[in-house]
Amino acid sequence: MSKAFSLLFIFLFFSFNIQAQVFTATTANPSGVYEQTPPTGSGLNSVFMFYNAVTPRISYTSPNENSVINWYSYEENPAERIAVSSTKENDSVSYITNISYNKGYIVTDGNEEYAIWVINYNTYSVDFDGLDVIEKDNACEYVYLQLTGNVPEITYYTFPNGNKASIPRSYTITYNTMQWNRTDKEYKEILNSVEFSDLDIDILSEIRVRAPLMDTTFEIAENDEFAEFLNAAPMPFISEKYETKAIEIQVEAEIVDRDNQNEKDPPGIDESGKYTGSAPIVINFICYATEAARHFSWEFSAREDFSVLLASYPDQELTYTFNQSGTTYVRMVASDYRNECSVTAPGEPFIITTSESFIDAPNYFSPNSSSGVNDEFKVVYKSIAEFKCTIFNRWGNQIYQFTDPAEGWDGKKDGKLVPPGVYFYVIEAKGTDGMPHKLKGDINLIYDKRFSEE
Repeated sequence: MSKAFSLLFIFLFFSFNIQAQVFTATTANPSGVYEQTPPTGSGLNSVFMFYNAVTPRISYTSPNENSVINWYSYEENPAERIAVSSTKENDSVSYITNISYNKGYIVTDGNEEYAIWVINYNTYSVDFDGLDVIEKDNACEYVYLQLTGNVPEITYYTFPNGNKASIPRSYTITYNTMQWNRTDKEYKEILNSVEFSDLDIDILSEIRVRAPLMDTTFEIAENDEFAEFLNAAPMPFISEKYETKAIEIQVEAEIVDRDNQNEKDPPGIDESGKYTGSAPIVINFICYATEAARHFSWEFSAREDFSVLLASYPDQELTYTFNQSGTTYVRMVASDYRNECSVTAPGEPFIITTSESFIDAPNYFSPNSSSGVNDEFKVVYKSIAEFKCTIFNRWGNQIYQFTDPAEGWDGKKDGKLVPPGVYFYVIEAKGTDGMPHKLKGDINLIYDKRFSEE
């Protein structure tokens, strides 16, 4: 047999030998025992927790047949072991039923020794008698939970050194809060869970949790994760109802569309997310808030840092018309009814920039030549605040007048089409940027050859 093959055989035999030795624990009641993974460095093969166990039994399965198996117990020092009577079920299985709890058990199997620890969970039950919610300076973000009561430490002694150690417990605190639902555009109530271990914190010290976004109670089971598996009937301990002051908001802005075909650069949102275009720009601002929010303020500023405000409006929803030229920054600031917690909407403020004013007029049109195609005299414009256009014939008689730049002249006077020819217009306008616009010119009114005068 080659050396490499021999080493492989020895390795496989050793691996099999390690993996084959097994401890198992059973009870007549299905949930009466829980096997805990031994802590690293404990020297233990298994930790068994029993709860109201009926006819408990612990078995050891040897990897070897006809092994000489002996059982011992120890309380703290494994060297001070005491022999325990056991029953041999077959050539490789031995078990004990006369189990004493909160002790270690040692099994000798030939020259090998293995150890387990056995716990009676009844002696380590948790008993909380108080759960208070404490506010500190950062109550707009966090609250602190103070638990009082009796939380026994689950201890064991390592093998073979006999060092005292403890098994960590994990707990879960639950409470109601709110979460933003982007699809439905509303805050919805959810159940929030906070898991923690007494490895991380002292269970009876102050526990920091995220402040709830709604009035709620806090709840903790009066037992740990072991009790849940063992059906130890953990009764939840519930705090008094907490009135929150923490708030959260979301905002959106919607441009009110208008379909003026002759308006140049109509309002819209550019690639950077800014609201731009021809004034007036009409925007609906909406704030969605959690239930503690009571005071709302839409703040307007010409400065990005809002060091100086142009105006503020105490509304949760606001429709605003931007008539002035330039750039305006808008944000929402909300607070609770005591004004103790104030938040600014997340993200960048809304940026609204109106275009410079502009106006121009065509020099001909053809009424009724083709519907919607140059069949009206209309100016091209943007950001016009005031407007008046007067149409005259060649003798200086007024034919038509209109004051909305989105409208135009359809070539009629008193409901009837005027003859073809040259007409004149005078436009007086003022931009939202204060710029005056005065235009004069002639219009050629041309009819399609298929058109016959009435």
